[in-house]
Amino acid sequence: MFKKIIPLAVALFGLTSFSYLDAQWVNPPQSPTGGNVAAPINVSNTSQVKTGALGTGPLAVFGHTLIESGSPQINFNDTTSGERDFWLHTNSSTFYLLGDRNNDGSWDTPHPARFYLGSVGSDDYVQFANRVRASAYCDQNGNNCITPGAAAAAETDPQVGALTASLWCRSNSAASQIICDQRAPMIQIGKVTLSHPSTQSGNSTANVTFPQPFTSTPQVMLSIANANFSNNCSNDGGTFEAWTAVRDSVHIEIRAHYMDGNGTCNGSQIDEVQWIAVGI
Repeated sequence: MFKKIIPLAVALFGLTSFSYLDAQWVNPPQSPTGGNVAAPINVSNTSQVKTGALGTGPLAVFGHTLIESGSPQINFNDTTSGERDFWLHTNSSTFYLLGDRNNDGSWDTPHPARFYLGSVGSDDYVQFANRVRASAYCDQNGNNCITPGAAAAAETDPQVGALTASLWCRSNSAASQIICDQRAPMIQIGKVTLSHPSTQSGNSTANVTFPQPFTSTPQVMLSIANANFSNNCSNDGGTFEAWTAVRDSVHIEIRAHYMDGNGTCNGSQIDEVQWIAVGI
């Protein structure tokens, strides 16, 4: 039996050796060091970039975090049934808190909150979709606070029309006191420029966001501050008017158009419209 196994082993070794000796050399597809397998994620202090998505369980970050993209966003997807999802998003110098109100997988308008960053601090503002709730409202130094729902301030000094903590004071003849419980109206003024053909073919539109949002829709007054014509359009004999097409507590849409001309004007017209908003 042993003598039969030896020839069989020799034959197998010979066949294996022949297959190995007959192997052909194949050049690598790229020159060194190209084509190397990417390094796995490791614990070294060398920065690594992964172009595909990375899924993890709980993630702890020790240090600063950079999120870099065009209009980057972070999605907070609550897997609890019926709960709403949120996003953090930035675009056009505005930082948004976004929400999916109807659970269809995309955010809805109006946005719960947006924070605008202007070129100077006086251009900054925060806008909320509905209400701001707080135990007190104070100035930027934490002073002159107003407590919502607090009892109206009473003064014994009978001077009607004075302001106390930004509230108008009125007479309470029954108690011989001044009651300060009416918010002072806010007046905001601005000017927009509209350019359009001096014909009756259409309207020009300008959107204005109030520097300080009102608590309700204000009254708005418009006046034509200036009008400049080209191609002797001032001889056309027409007039122009301006009005607010949309108006709410945070913005107005101003429209203007040219009307009643004799049709000889084919130039352009620049309207400067002054607006005044009064509200609370």
